[in-house]
Amino acid sequence: MSAENRVPINASIPSKLSKRLSRLAEDRNVSTDQLAEKAVELLLDYMEDNELIIDHIKSENADIISRNREILMQGRSMLKKE
Repeated sequence: MSAENRVPINASIPSKLSKRLSRLAEDRNVSTDQLAEKAVELLLDYMEDNELIIDHIKSENADIISRNREILMQGRSMLKKE
């Protein structure tokens, strides 16, 4: 979603964070709004990437659990045959 399509929200941040954001913006010669926008964009990207990783891990775990169940069932059937 581009910045032009977003609906602005009223939000307040702690003064310590606001001061840090202001210093960072000043050091980089950009507006505080631009820096905040980029920070939010990066955070959302990180969260999306993290969700993809978590989904992948869950899928892998489900496959491993299924394979382990099959191995256990094979082991049980072998024990019953003995």
